[in-house]
Formats: sequence, C-alpha cells, structure tokens
Amino acid sequence: MAVPTTLTLLPGQLHMLKEVVEKEKMRRKARSSSRAPSSPLSLPLVGEIPA
Repeated sequence: MAVPTTLTLLPGQLHMLKEVVEKEKMRRKARSSSRAPSSPLSLPLVGEIPA
C-alpha cells in the first residue's frame, strides 16, 4: 500500500495522505497478528468490511 505518485495534490494533502497510509499499514499489521488461529470448524468470511 502506497500513495500513488501520479496524484496532483498540494504538499499538505500529500503529507496527510502519507500519514493515513502509514496508520492503515500499522492497523492491518496489528489486526493480522492479533487474530486467533482458525479452528477446523470456523468458516472464512467473504467480503470483510474494513473497520
């Protein structure tokens, strides 16, 4: 996940977007490491909605 280089944004907008990308990376990393191991009885979720 990264900020596209083809976007035409003001410096402040670009800075804010980069911060959001970094926070989302951290959120996803924490979320994936905190998941409990799946049991054979659990069903995979289809089309998870981001929090």
